[in-house]
Parts: sequence; C-alpha cells; structure tokens
Amino acid sequence: STDYTTNSFNHSYATAGTYLARLIVTANGGCQDTLIKPIVASPNPQVNFSYAPECEGNAMSFTDLTTISSGNLDQWLWQWGDGSNPSGAHSPAHVYLADGWYIVTLTVTSDSGCSISYADSVEVFSIPDVDFLSPEVCSNDTVFYNDSSISTQGMINYWEWDFGDGWPVDYNQHTAHLYATHGTYNIRLTVATDKGCTNTVVKPQ
Repeated sequence: STDYTTNSFNHSYATAGTYLARLIVTANGGCQDTLIKPIVASPNPQVNFSYAPECEGNAMSFTDLTTISSGNLDQWLWQWGDGSNPSGAHSPAHVYLADGWYIVTLTVTSDSGCSISYADSVEVFSIPDVDFLSPEVCSNDTVFYNDSSISTQGMINYWEWDFGDGWPVDYNQHTAHLYATHGTYNIRLTVATDKGCTNTVVKPQ
C-alpha cells in the first residue's frame, strides 16, 4: 500500500511477520530522500477456553486454551456475565449463585501488547428442591416417608435417607423406618439429579 498525500500513514497488516516500510520525502525543490525500516507485525493470540459444567453454588472450573504462534501470553481477563468482579487468573474457577445461561468473555494479551477477546455461553444447572412428608407417630411404630422433591432441570435419580438414630442409610425414593425409643430425631434426605446436582433437607421428628 502506498499513500502520497500525508506525512503520517496508518496501515493494517493482515498477517504477522516482518515488513520493510519505505518512506520517500520530496522537497518543494524536487530533492528526494528515502528511508527504509523493518516493521514487525506481532501475531494475535488465538483465544479459546473450555469449562466443566457445574451446579449453582459450586465452583465451575475454566481452562484457558489460548495459543500464539510466536511470543508469549502475558495477561488474562475473565468476565463472568453475572455482574461479579473479573478475574486475572490463567485458568480460574467461578461460583454462580443462580442457575441459567451466562456469557463468559476471555481477553488475552500477549507480551507484544496484542489483545483479543473471545466470548462463549456457559450453562449453570439448578439444584433440586428437596422435601418429604411424614406423619407423627409413636415409638415402636413404623414411620412412612414420602419423597416430594422436585427438579426444574434434570431428573432426580438418587435418594439417601439418614434417620438420625444410627440406623444405616436407605437409598429408596420412598421408605419406612421404625424408631425403637421415643424422642426427637433429625431426618436427613439428600437427593441428586442426572446433572450431578445435589441438595439436602433436614427435618426434626
């Protein structure tokens, strides 16, 4: 590219490399002089990342996959899309407090000052809402527990009942238990979905 109209000239190089830029100056008397200088166009980072899907409230791990043909990567800036503070770590983790889709933007800068951004959407899974029903009973009576947990994302496929009296846990969705002595017991129900999201509720009885 050549420009004869100005004493300052802007040019964009499409690919990285070393180019010989030539400046020819002509005085009003017709005298000329030429200067040739090498111009180094540094490569841009090829920005990319991967992530491990997670549930709300859990730390989601992100892995930087950025490459550069020459030079070194120098700075990283992660923006999470949920209004929280960005991170400058290489491959950080982030906790989303609510389920949904978020736009994550990674900006990487090389040691030559070349900076490129890449954005991708990430999905955060919801945790199940755990609950169960049980009647009031007397000691030496069998208590029947009915799971009433619901999940808005994914299917519940795991149940774990802890009856609070030292008896082994039960893994059925609905269950029954006999308490040998009277008293108040903390019944704990933990459920999980096929997305790997878990939640627990504890109720005294």
